[in-house]
Amino acid sequence: MAWFQASLLVMAGSALGGLGRYWCTVALELAWPRRALGLIAGTLLVNVLGSFVITLVAGWAGERRWVSLFVLTGIMGGFTTFSSFSKQSLELFLAGRHTAAGLYVLASLLTCLLAAGLGYRAGLALAP
Repeated sequence: MAWFQASLLVMAGSALGGLGRYWCTVALELAWPRRALGLIAGTLLVNVLGSFVITLVAGWAGERRWVSLFVLTGIMGGFTTFSSFSKQSLELFLAGRHTAAGLYVLASLLTCLLAAGLGYRAGLALAP
């Protein structure tokens, strides 16, 4: 498969995944009028659903490259990148690399929280 065709599959899938994420979040915001709870619940729903779907499809798809590009990289990447994190963590664990899996999870959580804090502070410093 040429890189251009692969890029189109990822792009189309990403658009669908992003739209799905938006719909899930909006649905929960409507269900829970308190905005903060709706946003948190929406993110949690998307991350849990994405983690389930990405491994379900990966197990079913096997070596089908177009499925990997369109669904796993595209749709699921647009829906939630947390699903990729979950899949990779599970793969490490199932491969018997328990220490690597634990370190990956710990490093991801800690460094992402640190980066979020630094980004927030930098954004405040740059604000007019």
